[in-house]
Amino acid sequence: MKLYFEPSKGDHVAVIGYSGEFEIKQIFVGADSQYHYRLASAFSGLELDDVIYPWLVYSDEERIRKVIPQLLPECVPWPGDLQKLHEGPNAGSLKFEISSGEMRDGSPSVIVSFFANPNVLPSLDRADSRIAFYKKLRDRLRAVLDPESWIQFTTKEERSLLSAAS
Repeated sequence: MKLYFEPSKGDHVAVIGYSGEFEIKQIFVGADSQYHYRLASAFSGLELDDVIYPWLVYSDEERIRKVIPQLLPECVPWPGDLQKLHEGPNAGSLKFEISSGEMRDGSPSVIVSFFANPNVLPSLDRADSRIAFYKKLRDRLRAVLDPESWIQFTTKEERSLLSAAS
């Protein structure tokens, strides 16, 4: 399977020659018949117009965010103890979030957290199923990550706002 990895409106990128993170605000075809991008900095208010694709740099976190929805259908059947989305454009897919962290030695790491289904009791068989699922995802993600990158998978419980406040 070839992974679809084209810049989209709303993506967060770095730009060669500039500091900070930018959001793609608009995509248009330039006079050279190539895609060009209008970007805005999330922090400084700086706007860049007419940026070309080779100048865009995606972080590992953003690459994973774009690619996981494409990989999940390949990994069916999913572990039964992971929670599925019930609403939105990705309804029926697995619920996950992505964050950045560091390994113990300070190396950067991307952490992909899938949410446990609160209606399913944990078991060793289900844990083995999750481990195999995470391994398959990790192997497929290697194609889009920097070879020096670390990726970690976790399963976390979602707490209701009411129980988190108590």
